[in-house]
Amino acid sequence: MDGSLPYLAAGFGLTWIVMVLYAWRLEARIGRVRDGLRRHDESTSRVEAPGGRTAGAGPPDEPDHRPEEAR
Repeated sequence: MDGSLPYLAAGFGLTWIVMVLYAWRLEARIGRVRDGLRRHDESTSRVEAPGGRTAGAGPPDEPDHRPEEAR
């Protein structure tokens, strides 16, 4: 076991180094995706639908937006 102890320690150390590098890269990728989604949300929130409402505002509650047969 004395001869294998350096290899065991090196394997343990390299495993942790690889895990830390993988977590660091994964966290960076998640950050880029979050930034992209935030940028996408900001760009779509500026788009206005006809009538001056924003695209995500939902159906209007104004009385002049009734079905055609009710007018």
